[in-house]
Amino acid sequence: MTGEDQKYIRFSLGPVFWVVIGLLIFACYLVQLSLTPGWLYVGDSATNILAYYFQYSGLARGEYPLWNPLNRSGEPIYFFQVLHLANPISNLAILISLLLGIKNIVFSYSIYVFFLTGLYVFGVYFLVLALTQNRLAATFGALLSLVSPPVLYLTYSEIGLKIIHAVPWILYSLIQYQKTIKFRYLAIFALSFCSSIYSYQLTYAFSFLIFIFISWLIFYWKGFSIQ
Repeated sequence: MTGEDQKYIRFSLGPVFWVVIGLLIFACYLVQLSLTPGWLYVGDSATNILAYYFQYSGLARGEYPLWNPLNRSGEPIYFFQVLHLANPISNLAILISLLLGIKNIVFSYSIYVFFLTGLYVFGVYFLVLALTQNRLAATFGALLSLVSPPVLYLTYSEIGLKIIHAVPWILYSLIQYQKTIKFRYLAIFALSFCSSIYSYQLTYAFSFLIFIFISWLIFYWKGFSIQ
């Protein structure tokens, strides 16, 4: 490998490290909060911990995470609780917690929140990179998403992060598949939609797509043909 090749690799990978460093700083902050004696999430986040704990205790007993919450609780609860009872990311966080012997529910829930944050930030990174082909712009967009309201407000309400974390991945996979027609982008689309199907994200994703289509008609109407 020549010196020019090494220089190019350092330049191409460099901006991503800023995103990783930002996520590590956020992880340290979240861990410090979660392990502080007496600290607890408030607002909607505190309420959602109860549903998370319900799923945690069920998996700890060896129960299979059924989709229908009525089969688990025996009483009607509204559809949004399915986000915890069947969402693959929350179940993955619970399984990792159980394998590592983590019994602190607040800390385990913070792992779940960190997964959502990481997916959201890197989703924005790859989406901006697909649109601009500029790693510096993608890094800037990812760092902005790390300090955006869905992340900053998660100790009070993490619902916004749950709703939108998969949207950048859905848009990124559609854009890249349209450009390359490669199967891996269909796989990314399927995985991101598998997560989004358990919440309002499905509606949000279609809203973004409709908005982009309308914008395209406004700015590029001369290139539009009914044929």
